[in-house]
Amino acid sequence: MEAKTEIITFRVSQKELKIIEKKITKSGLNISEYLRRSALDQKIVVLEDLKKFVVELKPLRSISNNLNRLLILIHQERLKVININEISEIEELKEKVDEIWQLLNLLMGKIGK
Repeated sequence: MEAKTEIITFRVSQKELKIIEKKITKSGLNISEYLRRSALDQKIVVLEDLKKFVVELKPLRSISNNLNRLLILIHQERLKVININEISEIEELKEKVDEIWQLLNLLMGKIGK
């Protein structure tokens, strides 16, 4: 990595400063890194919907844990017959996967812009 030894200063209006500061805060980068990336035409991607996506993933953990327990019982031969249509979590899992897939597509569309 090349050492950063040069300093650039420039003036902006108060309105421009507020806009720049808002974008920097939104990006999660520090001022230098944000301005450097902007000036060098490097892509800056802000995923605002990522929090919603992470929230959507949480229920999947409990569903997958329950399904895993069922599989363990089957492998231990403690559960002989299982009617997959009676497991409401299968349908719930399918719905959550569909929601997550839609969110991923939405996020990928925003990154491509």
